[in-house]
Amino acid sequence: MTTQRVLTTEFVAGIKVSLLEELDGNGYDRKLITRRGADILLVQVFEHGFFHADPHPGNLFVLPNNVICLLDFGMMGTVDRKTREGFVELVDAVVRRDEPRTIRVLLKLTLWEQEPDPRLLAKDVADFMGQYLYRPLKDIQIGKLLHQMLELAARHRLRIPPEFFLMMKALSIVEGVGLVLDPDFDIITHAEPFIKRVRLSRFSPRRLSGDVMSIFSQYIDFVQVFPRDLLEITRTIRRKRFTFMLELKNMENMLHTHDQISNRISFSIVIAAMIIGSALIIISKTPPLLYGISAIGIIGFIAAAVMGIWLLVAIIKKGRL
Repeated sequence: MTTQRVLTTEFVAGIKVSLLEELDGNGYDRKLITRRGADILLVQVFEHGFFHADPHPGNLFVLPNNVICLLDFGMMGTVDRKTREGFVELVDAVVRRDEPRTIRVLLKLTLWEQEPDPRLLAKDVADFMGQYLYRPLKDIQIGKLLHQMLELAARHRLRIPPEFFLMMKALSIVEGVGLVLDPDFDIITHAEPFIKRVRLSRFSPRRLSGDVMSIFSQYIDFVQVFPRDLLEITRTIRRKRFTFMLELKNMENMLHTHDQISNRISFSIVIAAMIIGSALIIISKTPPLLYGISAIGIIGFIAAAVMGIWLLVAIIKKGRL
């Protein structure tokens, strides 16, 4: 089986998890297989932070005694403790219909160059959560929920970190496989013990002592570094080498608008001057004359009319008169 392109490490004699008739024919317990398959991924994600990122049906075999066998570890994901806790908090906020907390956690988990408009984000989150307002947990599919959340984040230019995206994808795939095996499978309810353990671990004595030591260590570093940095800033000011870097955003748009305004004003002044000059030329009957009217004055009026129409069309295209 091993070729130049494929390295075969082991032969697994099992039944693909999507072959339902074959599973039923060999007496396998589909509900037990679903629970065990979900447990495998949930343990990997919430306890180890290292998980199989592509658990589609082709990579899931069932062995005798309803044992689950995972294949193809070419795509693996890792999530740190902070990301796991943030994901748990996000799911909990959505399930509890807590809109303000959902927005806070979503902003904490995502990346952005410019913070989104809080009103528009709050409106979209409210609309998103309104779809799940009166639905029981067993009717909520986490795959669909996460997909809609991704669309919401993309709409507001919030970037999902790759490891977080892989985790969401893996959970969605496992839920889909579980629903094929057991249409009554509820992954949110099944994941509740894991979610509780993650939340309670934040208050364990070992975790709290570690957080206190981390904060104390950062405080010691700050106390040691800050006086030296402050002294360096003072020396720089005394040497008159202290400079500020000021960046004004959207200045190009403002300058472009000012250029348009000044150009229109200049154009209008030129048109007015041409009209007045042409009128004086006609009154003074400056030759050459055409039917007793100065041809130069007529040309001036025509040029002023063309320029005036051109300016009016440009203003109308911008939508402002």
